[in-house]
Amino acid sequence: MPVQTNKKKIIGRPKGARGEETYKKLLQAAQDIIVEQGPDAINTNAIASKAGFTPPVFYRHFKDKYALLITLCENLMEAQNNLVVVEISQMGLDPDSVTNFVRNLFETHIKTTREYTAGFELMLLMRANPELKPIRLGSHIQMTQIMSGALSDAMPDVPKQVLSARIRVVIEIFYSTLEMLYETDFADQDIVIDACSSAITSIYGI
Repeated sequence: MPVQTNKKKIIGRPKGARGEETYKKLLQAAQDIIVEQGPDAINTNAIASKAGFTPPVFYRHFKDKYALLITLCENLMEAQNNLVVVEISQMGLDPDSVTNFVRNLFETHIKTTREYTAGFELMLLMRANPELKPIRLGSHIQMTQIMSGALSDAMPDVPKQVLSARIRVVIEIFYSTLEMLYETDFADQDIVIDACSSAITSIYGI
């Protein structure tokens, strides 16, 4: 499910195999620079050079470096959101089911995030960079709406406003815990995930 964000900076995905290959090389080059040198090293010339192109080639695909970063972040959040859409339909409303739901989400989120060279770094950028922050916030709002819609019929005694607020807290706790796992090199992973699962179950009121 696409993340809804401001598209003004995006020129558009290229047509044709050659344009698609160039597009992907630029995205990969930016991730390589972020991991190898840090986000401050990102600029259009550096990305083009890393990908083996000249700056004019970059500008055929992206307006500026933020257009490329927005694309990377949107792709990551969309991939993560799709995992929730699949899993939420299978979640029961007993403690064991919620715990298993959260554990499965951690497993699939970690796997999906690792498929991006700079997956964790992009998550941090979406917290710190004003240009990218709306992507994270928009994605979390979108997921809150989707999860609220999926759970409202199963939890009729919980007012919709209360359910939405609880889900938003759950989403923030989940992502904060995911970031904590990366920052600690996944130390005590099972203990941390169990603690997060218990907290989420409590927030749902189950």
